Amino acid sequence: METLKLKFTPFLKYLNQQKEKISYLQLIGKLEEYLVKEFCYYVFLNSKGKEFAVINMGSNKEQKIDICILTGENLDDPEIKFMVEAKYFRNKHRFRYNATDEITTTLKSLNSQMHDYNVETHGWFKVSPTLKKIFGLVFASYIGKKKNPQEKKNYYQRILKAAKENLNNLNVLDNMFEDIYDDIEVKLLDKVFFVSLKAGLWEKL
Repeated sequence: METLKLKFTPFLKYLNQQKEKISYLQLIGKLEEYLVKEFCYYVFLNSKGKEFAVINMGSNKEQKIDICILTGENLDDPEIKFMVEAKYFRNKHRFRYNATDEITTTLKSLNSQMHDYNVETHGWFKVSPTLKKIFGLVFASYIGKKKNPQEKKNYYQRILKAAKENLNNLNVLDNMFEDIYDDIEVKLLDKVFFVSLKAGLWEKL
């Protein structure tokens, strides 16, 4: 967890540097796939090419893993170091309709995807003997028509409460979510929105 955390924390700063772009994108659709690819690129960028990540990896009979982080001496024989499943929570469908009804369903899906995993290969790649479990990378988008700290706090607390109820053996920490940015003002035509984004790296015990 701590080694993967070393990639996660600076990744949030990397996203913060793009807050004007990403906050607009939150208003126009779900960003899970986009943020997964940003994380994959960051792994490559930060390691200066010594690590890379592939998405949706797994054979027909295996779990399709959202993110597999690989390294090695050469590209003919790389090794998977980490496996991560990603999820995206949002309080709004685009900028209008309520989406909080998706929270429990999303968490139940994540519960089935995060588990101990001890195999020698996955897809056509070797798996590091140090890889023992699949982690969760969760993003939580909040869109408001005005700044409302209490409503926003209640939304994030609702996700965490549901996570404790639906994720078996979740390792509950004080900082389950970390800020990427908060209340970025985005104007669409005649309307102004305040957009926030948090993320968490979760694991099961």
